[in-house]
Amino acid sequence: MRVWNSGYDLQRSDASETVPVAPLKLTEDHPSGSFVIAPATIAAAPPILSVSITQVMNPEKTPVEIFVYLVRWDEGPMPAERILMGQFGLFPPDHPASFTLRSSAAFQKLRASGAASQTSKILLMLELKPISGKKSLTNVELTMAPPEWHTEKRN
Repeated sequence: MRVWNSGYDLQRSDASETVPVAPLKLTEDHPSGSFVIAPATIAAAPPILSVSITQVMNPEKTPVEIFVYLVRWDEGPMPAERILMGQFGLFPPDHPASFTLRSSAAFQKLRASGAASQTSKILLMLELKPISGKKSLTNVELTMAPPEWHTEKRN
């Protein structure tokens, strides 16, 4: 899902500044991965998220989609809470692309659950899935750049 709001320009959020983060690789063996969200970003709750796929290996052109979640992770093997922010499909399925998602509703749900004020680790989780449930992700590898959070600036 691409979000374009013609009444606003995107402006990088000051709260998105973090220590350098390595890109994330999503594959058949590791279809999900995450980035830690800085406490300042959680507090600021920027309304826009930009996600960039910088490299794609998909020789069979398997149709894929990426689901994006805010995840609260307490101690334990499983996330305590997973809030869907949105999803997007890669088309053409073998080309890099950038996507913009509205993040405000997910941050509101996070705040409503009380998780934003707790000491839990909050992550941005990306999950790779084939669009056709029967197809596998064999030979699919996506490299995701660290996320960029944005605020809106009225024109």
